[in-house]
Amino acid sequence: MQIGIEDLSYHFPLTEPFPVFKGTLLIDGIDVGTTWNEGYGAATHYSANDHGIVLIRQAEDECLSKEMVFKAENGNGELWLRRTLSLSIDQKVMGDIYRHGRELGRHNRAAENLLPAMTSQTELPSREKLYRDMQRGILTGKLSDYYIHDLGISLARIIEHPDAKEILVPALMNISKAYSRKQILNTNIANAILQAAGLKNKRDKRYRKGL
Repeated sequence: MQIGIEDLSYHFPLTEPFPVFKGTLLIDGIDVGTTWNEGYGAATHYSANDHGIVLIRQAEDECLSKEMVFKAENGNGELWLRRTLSLSIDQKVMGDIYRHGRELGRHNRAAENLLPAMTSQTELPSREKLYRDMQRGILTGKLSDYYIHDLGISLARIIEHPDAKEILVPALMNISKAYSRKQILNTNIANAILQAAGLKNKRDKRYRKGL
């Protein structure tokens, strides 16, 4: 099944490698609904119109078939996961933007890697910034000095993936082993996943409320 996007509107928030966007979702050339992404590493969503429910379900099933895989590259190698319709839409949107030469140069690296391998935050962040960074990747350290560990694809997208536990448990174990004295700061990772990785999530008391 062919995924297409029409009436695409988008913008790149400052310093962000992936766009905020909204558009009409097409499957095999048929208008099946709307798709959008709020940016800052968030997962892509879609909503079916009256004619698109069956086609969207068929596309979801086809994307999850074992023949369809999505490869994300990160600092530790490659991450392979079953393709979802959301990931397929992401790839289509980025392809459309770059095929038309939009934002080429400034966002050239984003076409290959959605996020940098690791970035550092050294000032005490606002709740909004901390939330956005938790969408991007796994945070280790202290609230005033933490690293964002990239998995090759934003953590928010992985959390919504049906194989989230299988993907995140080994990643968390590897990060915990390499950074044994660092706390995992994420509040958006399910306790069951943290426990399966042998971790406890200790949050700074200043940010326990409202996250």
